[in-house]
Amino acid sequence: MVAQTFQKHNHKWVEYAKERNMGIDFNPTFFSHEKAAKLTLSIPDEEIRRFWIRHGQACIRISRYFAEELGQSCVMNIWIPDGYKDILADRLGPRARFKDSLDQILSIPYDRFKVYVCLESKVFGIGLESYTFGSSEFCLNYAAKNGIISLMDNGYYHPAEVVSDKLQTITPEDFRALAKDFKVTLPERFLCQLPTT
Repeated sequence: MVAQTFQKHNHKWVEYAKERNMGIDFNPTFFSHEKAAKLTLSIPDEEIRRFWIRHGQACIRISRYFAEELGQSCVMNIWIPDGYKDILADRLGPRARFKDSLDQILSIPYDRFKVYVCLESKVFGIGLESYTFGSSEFCLNYAAKNGIISLMDNGYYHPAEVVSDKLQTITPEDFRALAKDFKVTLPERFLCQLPTT
């Protein structure tokens, strides 16, 4: 229903892209909504979390619509603002809920050659200085284990961190696994070389 409503109200974007032979990428926007006042995919309130899971699933269908209408893949980038300014006693629970939410979003059938799902990390932000659920480590590991793209945005790292350091933590085998379905290349000299025994 959401995807059909979206198509009805956004067909002009598809027409615009078709006229220019362009693709459209899509961001599910897990923010700027009354149900995002506290947390989204990691919230303990199951009713609100379920709302955001359904939203993520609808966004995969919307991305598929873009891909099919335009004849090229659509990149769908998941990013959540969830985190806290304060130090939490329970640092595992929110990430477990976030992982479960991602698992449910990705559980719907979709063509991975039409929709490239990305997971974008965030290190910190205003009001989230202490603990961000979608950390670089969490998102990179989740993406590698689930065959989706780890999106690395330079704007979301600590001033002393850079993407090149993140890439060097990925072994050549892991990078090949991450990149197997995509036209992605990176010279192996940039990747972590594990010692052989």
